[in-house]
Amino acid sequence: MNSLIQNLEGDKKTTLFGGKGLKRTLDWLDDNFKGYLKINPSEKNGNYYLILKNNEIILSASKIEENFFYGNKIKKEIKKVLEDEDTVIEAYTLDKKELNKIIEKHEESQKSEKTIESFQIKDVTFPEGNFFTKVETTKELRKKLELKKITGFGKSLNKDSAILIEDGEVIGGIYSDKFGTLKRDNSIIDIKQSFPFEIATTTPKKLREPKKSIRFQDSQKFWSTGEFPGGKIQEEKQKIGRFELFVKNQEGQPIEDATVDIRKEGKKVSFGQTTHQGRIEKKLQFDEYKIWVKKDGYEPKGLDIKVDQDTVKKEIELQETENVDLGVQIFSAEQIPIEDAKIEVVRGIDDGVSGKTNKKGIFRNKIAPGIYNILINKSGEKFTSKIKLTEEEVGTEKNFRITIPSNIKKIIKKEQEKRKKEKEEKETFSSYMKKKFGGLKKRLKATGKKVKKTPKILLSKIKWGALFIKNSIIKTYQFIKNSIIKTYQFIKNSIIKTYQFIKKIPIKLIDIIVKIKNSIKKLVMGGK
Repeated sequence: MNSLIQNLEGDKKTTLFGGKGLKRTLDWLDDNFKGYLKINPSEKNGNYYLILKNNEIILSASKIEENFFYGNKIKKEIKKVLEDEDTVIEAYTLDKKELNKIIEKHEESQKSEKTIESFQIKDVTFPEGNFFTKVETTKELRKKLELKKITGFGKSLNKDSAILIEDGEVIGGIYSDKFGTLKRDNSIIDIKQSFPFEIATTTPKKLREPKKSIRFQDSQKFWSTGEFPGGKIQEEKQKIGRFELFVKNQEGQPIEDATVDIRKEGKKVSFGQTTHQGRIEKKLQFDEYKIWVKKDGYEPKGLDIKVDQDTVKKEIELQETENVDLGVQIFSAEQIPIEDAKIEVVRGIDDGVSGKTNKKGIFRNKIAPGIYNILINKSGEKFTSKIKLTEEEVGTEKNFRITIPSNIKKIIKKEQEKRKKEKEEKETFSSYMKKKFGGLKKRLKATGKKVKKTPKILLSKIKWGALFIKNSIIKTYQFIKNSIIKTYQFIKNSIIKTYQFIKKIPIKLIDIIVKIKNSIKKLVMGGK
């Protein structure tokens, strides 16, 4: 399956930004779009791909290093990534012949997906799993598990060792040869000498039995034992360089408050805004980066850089967008202007413009030339239309008349029901009871009759009151629960950061302190 989209080559059409979700992202493309989207998320390593035919999703995929993954799970991940406004999406077109090749390969590969069959090492049985990847060293394994926190197992190719993996951590292992069997912590060193391993994914439920007999006392032992001196991970010191970027307009004047995003392999590593001199400065590790520069009134622009010396300086020029004075008037099917309708005018690379129609059903704004989707929302009823603004219309006024296929009476009725419901919700329980039961109490008192049974109307109001109290308690509980969770997460993150800081204090410093203490003690004893 890895060869499905391994060598994708298409003509770049446009660059989009996330934050709009999957549906809105696809709306930016033409209805007959054939090609693929390359999605660069800000928070994760690797890339995602959507293969499209006539703007319909044919295949969802993700690429982590040189490994590709497919299926509905990837599509769910893509939906989340497209909600992030820092995600960068590149659209590429493919010819029909190339696209059909990918579709045919996908259908064939679905029939022959590789699995690792159930196997046994001595008295420990491992379940069947879906093949994930093959790794040659512990270093490569750790890197893969950091990128994709899977649950499953690993099987050595010589079939004498196996490991258990849970949420991206190696939690257990077993090794067996003609001299005997080692389990748990005793097996770690021999397992590390048994690479390469085939890694497979499975469900936590299927790992319950092997976990009971081969789980490590501490999962971190697998990474430290026999690999780093003293069991401590010594990080390689990274070289740091200074990156300066100057952002200017077409006349060479500096652009202030331009937003600069710095990304490495699709993941955002830094960001900031330019000064009044159009300058931004950042300290970066020696590596290659992608720079994205945005500023209202200018076309966004990207730049590839390589930090490989103490100071790297670059310049980038942004072009001003030229606008058309856009006017849109919305009518119902009865040709009545629709007031207070929410309008959004969006296209691929822009965030677009939005607003509401006035009493005459008119929405106005200035916008750059291009093909746009107009999204109309009135009382929950949604409509979409497309418009095109050409370069020749720059500096002029362009008006559009759009009729939506809806009954205005139906919309008005919906609005009235909505306002009535909002008004009822605003009334407190106490004012409601006072208003409804005050008159009833007076009427019963005036008759001089004793009420033996509770009136039905009273029962219905008490029921309503009980429901109101129940909903209030539920909302209060949810608020308290969310507050506790947020507090817990904050404390947990603080403890982790403190621990990581303390962990970096060199052990040699402690040795020096001990030596100084011993020297002072000897001097004192010698003096006596």
